[in-house]
Amino acid sequence: MRRIEQTPDGVFVAAGRGDYICQRVIVSVPTPLYKEITFEPPLPQAKWELSRNNVLGYTTKVMVLYSEPWWRKENLCGLLQSFVGPITVTRDSSVDERGQFSLTCFCVGDPGRELSKLPQQQRFDAVLAQIKRVFSPFVAVPEPVTVTEHEWAKDQWAQGCPCPAAPPRVMTDFGHALRMPHGKVHFIGTETSFEWKGYMEGAVRSGERGAREVLSLLGRSKL
Repeated sequence: MRRIEQTPDGVFVAAGRGDYICQRVIVSVPTPLYKEITFEPPLPQAKWELSRNNVLGYTTKVMVLYSEPWWRKENLCGLLQSFVGPITVTRDSSVDERGQFSLTCFCVGDPGRELSKLPQQQRFDAVLAQIKRVFSPFVAVPEPVTVTEHEWAKDQWAQGCPCPAAPPRVMTDFGHALRMPHGKVHFIGTETSFEWKGYMEGAVRSGERGAREVLSLLGRSKL
């Protein structure tokens, strides 16, 4: 989505995969990315200030898949937390019924940025070395089946994670516009949620709110 132009007859949306005419539009990107879209008419000043001032944090997610949940052998929960890095925190993200056993590792802030400067294999080696360093005193740590990563800062429509942060006074002065529609354009996303901001739960809740807004204006009462 690169251009949203409102007309008396509807909304014209120019996107990389085609152009569309619709009655209403729901925008779900984080506020700092509003700057990536041309709005006609322009966004209200308060929404523009949210986009201009809110800042996205740095996060790389590294998923390490194993043939078994080895950390459970010693009743460990798979949690690792560190102020040194490169991993800041891990979570047991296994799906047992599918036979998928994994630790999801988040490399955030300056440790994550430093890690991102290394070639991919060195990044993976650094993550695996930290896992072994922390867990090996308690349990034998096997080699993984595979390692994958996603660097949110390089994702065009994310550019950071998990949720924009506002400097002092930004929300005090402009927070009232966070969920405010702009004519026929509505805004959702995890940061706009009343609860669980920054989480998938917040994203889902905000999506339901946006759908209700649009359905009510289209004369429909249910999702």
